[in-house]
Amino acid sequence: MYGDIPGELTIDTVGVFDDVARGRKNPLWQGLADRLKSLRDYAGLTQAEVGNAAGCGGSVIHFIEAGRRPGVDTLARIAAALNVPACWLAFGADGDEPFREKIPRPEPPPEAPPAELRDAKDVVASEGLAERLAAARQAARLSMRELGRQAELSVNAVSLLESGRGVPRVDSCEALARALHVAPCWLAYGVGRGPVAS
Repeated sequence: MYGDIPGELTIDTVGVFDDVARGRKNPLWQGLADRLKSLRDYAGLTQAEVGNAAGCGGSVIHFIEAGRRPGVDTLARIAAALNVPACWLAFGADGDEPFREKIPRPEPPPEAPPAELRDAKDVVASEGLAERLAAARQAARLSMRELGRQAELSVNAVSLLESGRGVPRVDSCEALARALHVAPCWLAYGVGRGPVAS
C-alpha cells in the first residue's frame, strides 16, 4: 500500500513529519535555524566569523543552527552583525503582526550581508522589553499569573521579565506575544503591532 503510487508517503518518510504541529501553524521562531544558516551560507561566512562579530562565539551560532532557542538579546546582536532586521531573523516575515492561525506567506529571500561584518557586541535592540511587556499585560487586563498560564511560563518568570531582570528566549517571547495578542517583534524589539487601545 505505501510507496505503490509515485509521490505517496512511504513508511520511511512518515517519521519526517513527526515534529510538525498538525492542524495549526507552527510557531514563527521555528524557522530561525534555517534563516540563520541560509543567510550565513549565502554570505559565505563561518559560524565563528558570525559569532565573533556578534560577541557570542561560533559555538552559539552552531547551537542555534542545531535548533537551540537563544535569547532575543543574543539574536539582536547576531542580526546586527549580519546587517539584517532582528525581527526577521527571530520570527520571519510575519513577526511584525500578531500571530494568526493561517498558512504563512512565503518569506522573501534574505539580502546578503555586506562583506564586512558589523561589530555588534554592544547592540541592545531588546531594550524596553520589560516596559512593553508590562504595558501589553495591563492593556489585556491579565494578571501575571494568568499571563504565565496562557504562555506556559511560571508567574516568577513573568515577574522577572517584567521587572527587567531577565530576557526571554525567542520561543517564550513568542508565547507571551501570542497570549497578549501583540506581534512578537513588537514585544522583543519594539517593531510591529502592539496592544490595541480599548
